[in-house]
Amino acid sequence: MEKKRVRILSLREMFDKIFDIHRKTIGCSLPYIILMQIIMGIVMFFCMMILLVPIMSMGFIYDGIEGISGLIVIMFILMIILIIIFSFMSQNLLSAGLIKIGSDGYFGNKTKFGKAISFAFSKFGKIFGVSFAETITLGAWLSPVLILGYIIGRNSFLQNKYLIHDKIDTFNQPKLIIAAMIILIIISALIIVVFITLYALAIPVVLYEDIGMFKAMKRSRMLVKERFWGVMGRKLLVGLVVQGVSTSLISILGIIGAVAMFLLRNSMTSESVLSFALVMGNLLRYPVQILLASCITPITAIFTLVLYYNIKFEKEGYDFEVNLFFMDKEKGSIENVQ
Repeated sequence: MEKKRVRILSLREMFDKIFDIHRKTIGCSLPYIILMQIIMGIVMFFCMMILLVPIMSMGFIYDGIEGISGLIVIMFILMIILIIIFSFMSQNLLSAGLIKIGSDGYFGNKTKFGKAISFAFSKFGKIFGVSFAETITLGAWLSPVLILGYIIGRNSFLQNKYLIHDKIDTFNQPKLIIAAMIILIIISALIIVVFITLYALAIPVVLYEDIGMFKAMKRSRMLVKERFWGVMGRKLLVGLVVQGVSTSLISILGIIGAVAMFLLRNSMTSESVLSFALVMGNLLRYPVQILLASCITPITAIFTLVLYYNIKFEKEGYDFEVNLFFMDKEKGSIENVQ
């Protein structure tokens, strides 16, 4: 029997490991993703109804009443915050099970669909905590930029002060305003990239280490800090690969559909059959696209897991601990030391 051993991986070895794990665990991760997306879609629908209906009702009932508009704005802002938290939460909850599946694949353990579901929901509290911490942190980082953008937009666009000022035509000023907005967008994008890089390991940390939400964020930051540019480059590279593969698969699907319709139109097929084929194509397009995307989605979570272990191997010598465990218990499960 082949002995289980782990070691620090190079960039090429990391990608080989990621795709090898993905190939071996796709049969488990694909139904997990589909089921989780159905569950989260249902939850999101009911949450949106609970949030939107009261706000819309207040807008219709109290339209024009002084003081109520401010309350509606506050509720709308709270709704946006809750949507952001839910976005982080759904992504992190989905990643939790995929990380569990990937971890079993990484160490050569048997992967189980039900085990991933139970693992993800057993960590619900911790995942929600990290999602909340991520929302607070990102909001604090972006707040100055958003406030500045609001001030520029309100003073210039809404009040139209840039058109005439002291009887002097300042029609060229909008170019400066647009340039300022573009700069703010670029700054926001850079902030988001830095945020995603520093807290890339927050989920595996909170899943496998016995610490709270803000300590998990700090722990991720400490692990990444000395390898910031390497982690950022790897994340961008994986993002490009995943996006490129997804786009290619969807494009191939579109080409196949176009060729099929071309052949049908030129094969003396009746109009009723063409109409039926067009309707069925439109109905099947989105489910097939979702299925294809679901086949690619695990790569990102597996990358996060492999990166987490690789950094721990480099910085903390965790690979020696794992290999000692394997030597003491060759037939055991790595879960005891995770």
